[in-house]
Amino acid sequence: MGIYKKIKKLIGGIIFYMANKFNGPYVNALMTHANGMNFLVSPFDMAVGRHLRWRGKYGTEELNLIKKVITNDMECLFVGTHIGAIALPVSFWAKHSSLIEANPDTFCFLQANVRLNCINNVSLYNFAAGESDGEINFIKNIKNSGGSKREPVNKMKFYYDDGGEVIKVPLKKLDDVFPSLYFDFIFMDIEGSEYFALKGMQRIISQASYLVVEFVPHHLKYVSGVSVEELLLLLEHRFMFLFIPSTSTFCEREAFSTVLGEMYRNNQADDGIIFSVEKPNFI
Repeated sequence: MGIYKKIKKLIGGIIFYMANKFNGPYVNALMTHANGMNFLVSPFDMAVGRHLRWRGKYGTEELNLIKKVITNDMECLFVGTHIGAIALPVSFWAKHSSLIEANPDTFCFLQANVRLNCINNVSLYNFAAGESDGEINFIKNIKNSGGSKREPVNKMKFYYDDGGEVIKVPLKKLDDVFPSLYFDFIFMDIEGSEYFALKGMQRIISQASYLVVEFVPHHLKYVSGVSVEELLLLLEHRFMFLFIPSTSTFCEREAFSTVLGEMYRNNQADDGIIFSVEKPNFI
């Protein structure tokens, strides 16, 4: 671990301790006003929760891009909704959203935030999206609850350093959960489980217009244990275009493997690369 990461980890540990010390042992949520809405967040979350508490916003660039493609007649699917910092603002622009969150603790925050903002056009589901039906081991993080994930194929130590426990959560194929529902827009942020979820939602993918998905090379390598090419095999039959927000890179299907392969080799991540059937209106 580099010196910068060691210092960052040390500071994070001090902040976590101070939050636990001064908020009181019986405080398990704080109310924030962020992204134009109210959110209950964990006082111990040093990632999304800290952004919302200290900056009053989260995912601004992602939301600005999403707003350009969402219309009020769209059905949306969010896989890995977390507490709703992205999904709930989008719900005001869309017809309906189905929100999936695997972490049972985070799911309680999501339920509360839906009620807190009087949102009535969403449906909530507490399970992990995957390639089959059953259950999986799931790492339930504390300091970065958004980093909670299915237990990796390659169990690298740094995935377990957050202090959270490994629990069992239900696993379901999305094609079985939504056998006839059509989604125009899909947003997926599930910390390396994207490959498995996509395997279980090929019918849904075949009808989607947009897919926004996190791209993190070490997630592909260690959590799912697959290559860029294996991931693309689940997508290329549907999508024609790809946009990489972090580098403003735009390409067509023929270059998907080249562009993402280079990102993988350079260990370059992006919070949400955007696949689309038609050329996006923001290009």
